[in-house]
Amino acid sequence: MEINSYELKFAYRLPSELDTSVAGVKIDIFRDLPTTTVDPNSQDGIPYTKILGIDNNGDGFVDEYTNVGGSPFRILDKNNGYLFIPKFWPFADPALRDRDSIIYLVSEDAIPSGHTDLYYIVINFQKPQRELSLGFGILEGSVEIYANGQRLTENVDYSVDYFSGKIRLLRTDFPPNTELKVNYRSYDIFGGGK
Repeated sequence: MEINSYELKFAYRLPSELDTSVAGVKIDIFRDLPTTTVDPNSQDGIPYTKILGIDNNGDGFVDEYTNVGGSPFRILDKNNGYLFIPKFWPFADPALRDRDSIIYLVSEDAIPSGHTDLYYIVINFQKPQRELSLGFGILEGSVEIYANGQRLTENVDYSVDYFSGKIRLLRTDFPPNTELKVNYRSYDIFGGGK
């Protein structure tokens, strides 16, 4: 899906690292105030993310969908790497006290020099690690992995290369901050087991 930047002014490209393996995406929108050391992320105590409709429940994470005119509207498209703000010209929206309409009315190269954008978007996410390295010489069949105390199944939830000691997680549905515990046995350097 290719986005035409002259037509969809409510579509924002996400970092390529943000994909379907990422569970929670936190996006903050800040008002750029050159006269302050900390830019505000709210207007009258209401976060810009709520005003612009991308975090309607206020939990700090981007909603994947919302309703616009009674129809579902996708906000976060991790498959194609886009954030869609459910307002036609989000940063010129009447709900904002300070509007930045010039960014929607002219092409990027026609914006007057000296113009500074009034708002900026900060994206935070955690990308799960898919591989673990235990070192060489793991005893075959000795690896046990627990996710938050629940034992996982080899070749279903994870795979092991016993020679190189690499574990690859096959499941992608682990919640953020999942605690993994790995038990294993390996040959020591001198040929015995441990």
